[in-house]
Amino acid sequence: MSSNHAEGQTKSARSRRELLAGAAGALGAMAVTSLAKVPSAQASNGDPVILGQANNETTATTITNSGGGGNDTGFSAGGAGAEAGVAGSGGGNSGPGLVGRGGLTNGRGVLAFGTGIGEGVAGFGGGTSGTGVVGQGGSPNGLGVDGRGTGTGPGVRGTGGSFNNAPGVVGQGTGTEPGVTGFGGIGNGAGVVGQGVGAGTGVQGTGGPDSGRGVVGQGAGTDANGVEGFGAGFGSGVGGFGGPNNGQGVFGQGGGAGAGVLGFAGATDGPGVKGFGAGTGPGVEGTGGTNNGHGVFGQGAGTGAGVRGVGGETNGAGVHGLSLLSNGLGILAENTGGGNALQVLGPALFSRSGKVTIPSGAKKATVTGITLTSASLVLATMQNVAGGVLVKAVVPNPASSSFTVNLNKAPVAPATATVGWFVVN
Repeated sequence: MSSNHAEGQTKSARSRRELLAGAAGALGAMAVTSLAKVPSAQASNGDPVILGQANNETTATTITNSGGGGNDTGFSAGGAGAEAGVAGSGGGNSGPGLVGRGGLTNGRGVLAFGTGIGEGVAGFGGGTSGTGVVGQGGSPNGLGVDGRGTGTGPGVRGTGGSFNNAPGVVGQGTGTEPGVTGFGGIGNGAGVVGQGVGAGTGVQGTGGPDSGRGVVGQGAGTDANGVEGFGAGFGSGVGGFGGPNNGQGVFGQGGGAGAGVLGFAGATDGPGVKGFGAGTGPGVEGTGGTNNGHGVFGQGAGTGAGVRGVGGETNGAGVHGLSLLSNGLGILAENTGGGNALQVLGPALFSRSGKVTIPSGAKKATVTGITLTSASLVLATMQNVAGGVLVKAVVPNPASSSFTVNLNKAPVAPATATVGWFVVN
């Protein structure tokens, strides 16, 4: 074989190898380019957590800080702008979005600190009736939610919704348990303070079905009020609406010599306590204690009246006193200082008074239908001039609920005698 022929075969073999190598290189480049277009695999069980990617698992992930510092944080996340540091979405079967379990010794399950005026914890209910935040106390006496104010800040604050005057805080009792219970602080702190926004209620409580009270406040310490409300503008400090089955709108039970309900008026002629009755119900109703306690007690300041009532537009009485007992008093007026026990400004109307006309030729007339006792006094005087005719005597007859007016002589025709009478006792 000649040298030229061998050299040709060598060049031909080299060209085929170079062509195959080039093709392989091109295929490798294409494969690299193709792989670059395929998304990276997402982390799953046993894989590291990949930032910026979805991480799926079939068992819970636990992060524990086992450092020796004692109070080191196990997990910290910070949101950007208005976004949350940690966002949790509950499972489809009413699963919670975020669950925190405190340490063995009084550890808090979730601890959040707001920055600036931001909330420490903000919850937004889902759908049309989902609850923003739910707290359930541990058994047997754990608190579902415990709010503690700092400085003059309230422990818990509720702001009513803008739709349909929604209340800021709603408490619903279960069984005989109260919907909301407030305990005043030792330094005259109020158990519950509610401040309404717009027409919204500061605190609203709905009692449970078994006579449970909507709101119960119990003061602690000295002079601390169980429930204290301050009205703004025309708004009420405390507003209560009784249930349909004779439920009380506001029920207060004083401790020791303390008042069951205590109200202080605003700076501009506001009433201390104001009540609006429904139907024929009274605006304010008080039942005295078993030891001769007063149903309603009012003490005026300066020249103010202890109790003042303004009657309704249609012949309503300003003050109405009623007794159902034979020895009871509808109204008792008493002055132990030597002054007037009763003072009337304007005409006085008495149901046990009236007039009787005695015709000419008659010397007496009987008035019936007047309840009398042995202590009753019947006063009678002539109301006209009838030729010397005078009232001689009035004889009561309690047994027949009547009395007889006797004249000194009979009026001469055509004159008649008109006698006015008034029963005392």
